[in-house]
Amino acid sequence: MRLGDIRNLNIQFWLLAVTTMFFYNTVFPFIADGSKFIHEKYGYIDQRSAVMAGSVYDISLILTPLLGITVDYIGYRGIMASACAVFTIPVFSILAFTDWHPLIGTLLLGATYSAAATSMWPSVPLVVNPIFLGTAMGLMTSMQMIGIGSCNLVVGSILDSYNFTFKKKSPQVEICYVISICKCFGMCLVVCYSKHY
Repeated sequence: MRLGDIRNLNIQFWLLAVTTMFFYNTVFPFIADGSKFIHEKYGYIDQRSAVMAGSVYDISLILTPLLGITVDYIGYRGIMASACAVFTIPVFSILAFTDWHPLIGTLLLGATYSAAATSMWPSVPLVVNPIFLGTAMGLMTSMQMIGIGSCNLVVGSILDSYNFTFKKKSPQVEICYVISICKCFGMCLVVCYSKHY
């Protein structure tokens, strides 16, 4: 394997990698700031806010194996990836624009996170030549980390430049996440209708 072999990765892989990056660069930055968000917006103590923000992982601990079995049995990874992007949009809208209990939003986010994990990553071997699989997975992980880091910088910039607190009910951060999810959904549709996926 040579570095030049990256050009042998097909368009389906690149679309899948970009889709995965856009999805994950909304989930992980939210979790990073989720405890502060819940504490400031809903008035819960720090420890309880942290538990609610961490519930994204708790629900995915349960759902991910079940969704993995389901996707192995019925397939439709592209449709599941698109569905998780679509259902993530109202999750951030619920958190940004309503006073619903924050656990509703975080549990729903955990469910969409599980759907993404079981539909996007296992699709890589289906669209990549096996001799390039390790390279493809490494590139996809690197792209994911670039996206998460970039999103953290944007969110941090929004929070710093506006002297932002979540108490103001100013939803710039959540809107940033929704925009990223919309991009993810668009990419999912392209991947979903690709003839090799």
